[in-house]
Amino acid sequence: MELIVTAMPERFAKVTVFLKNWDVHNAMTYFTMYSYNFCCPVRTLRVQDQDNKWHSRTPAMVAGLTDHIWPLQEWLTYPVVQLT
Repeated sequence: MELIVTAMPERFAKVTVFLKNWDVHNAMTYFTMYSYNFCCPVRTLRVQDQDNKWHSRTPAMVAGLTDHIWPLQEWLTYPVVQLT
């Protein structure tokens, strides 16, 4: 196995392991991308209100998919429907 350490934006350090099992690789890719979009506020997406207070936003909030920053536990325990 080849181990590559890459830096995630600001809060995460990610270790990506390239495996022979593509299902594990795909699951890890989806986990990383979706958790980033819903759980990690991006500094360049923040907005300032009338009182000059900054409000953090995630990419999912900007896209209108959610109205709050999801804690990782909420994101992991949210029920989903799998389409096969």
